[in-house]
Amino acid sequence: MKTHSIFIATLVSLLSFSAFAAQPFCVAHRSLGYGGVENSLEAFEKASKAGAKAIEFDLLHTKDGKTIVQHDGKFGRVTTGCGKRKITEMTLKEIKDHCKLNNGEAIPTLDEALAILSQYNSTLFIEFKDKTITKDDFSSIKSYYSARPDKIMIISFLKNILLEVELKKESDSFYKEVKTLQLKKIGFYANIDDFDGISAKYINKNHVEKLQSMGKLVGVYTKDSEEKIQKYLDKGVDFVTTNNSLLCESLIK
Repeated sequence: MKTHSIFIATLVSLLSFSAFAAQPFCVAHRSLGYGGVENSLEAFEKASKAGAKAIEFDLLHTKDGKTIVQHDGKFGRVTTGCGKRKITEMTLKEIKDHCKLNNGEAIPTLDEALAILSQYNSTLFIEFKDKTITKDDFSSIKSYYSARPDKIMIISFLKNILLEVELKKESDSFYKEVKTLQLKKIGFYANIDDFDGISAKYINKNHVEKLQSMGKLVGVYTKDSEEKIQKYLDKGVDFVTTNNSLLCESLIK
């Protein structure tokens, strides 16, 4: 009886991934490709309105434990007003009072991003950049996507983040439907038995096929040229994360 139940659970998982990845899709890296500064509300709105299949964005935590949408640990590359200060050295209030994105927006919080994104139908690839995922993070994601857990992918290079999500699945029915994807430079060396899939910088076709046969979702990051996007589509990956979303979509169509 136990063996039968495991078989059914595995079959459901495989069918779920098959339905999601019926054909390869493109993930807008930092929501780029449709206009707007990376990881900005403007970019989220434009990508969502354009019908992006999936949108990736990055999360970091401030000195007082609040969650903001930002890729770099230091300000300066796409921001003004904060010099090159570290995010961990500033409270959310200080960031809101002094820091701006290059388009003039305030630095978005996770809740502000979800408030925009949840109005649309794109799947979210939410990357946790530091070693923290808070109770408020879990709560916010669930609050905005309570009826659509299938639209949430939690991704990270850090296994402890993904393991916390997997642990959450044991007590929260919402998170049972959320997928965990490990980021890894070289896919061949990744051990993703505990997770739902992988996004690798490099991966060979045999490994793509092996992981997919185990019910894993397999993708690559960050491929921007036609040659590189097509190379990995030919390898059979389920998704390509890219800064060049429109080109990627044209190659799939």
